[in-house]
Amino acid sequence: MYQNQIGSIHLIMNKYGKLNTETDKEMVERLQNQKIVKKSIKRISKKRSILKTISWRIVGTMDTMFLGWVITGSPLIGLKIGGLELITKFVLYYFHERAWLRTTTGIRD
Repeated sequence: MYQNQIGSIHLIMNKYGKLNTETDKEMVERLQNQKIVKKSIKRISKKRSILKTISWRIVGTMDTMFLGWVITGSPLIGLKIGGLELITKFVLYYFHERAWLRTTTGIRD
């Protein structure tokens, strides 16, 4: 598949005009980086993402409960807000984490 992508790039470049060598190198390097990122995603297990989700939710929920208590003056309301938030944020964080694993933003060689 990787070789097909490089071949496709060269076909496109020939179709629209000859590009300089530096541009060719940059495109190939970009493809190589994408391949490296995909390999690293496979090494990071879903179990790790779930464990990170749980640990972060403990911290986040305690903060939400405390803020709910401070703002409303009622510890019971703080607990209710924190309980609801606990459920919704578990799901949101997990998908957010998995999406970030698919991007190369901020990753250096």
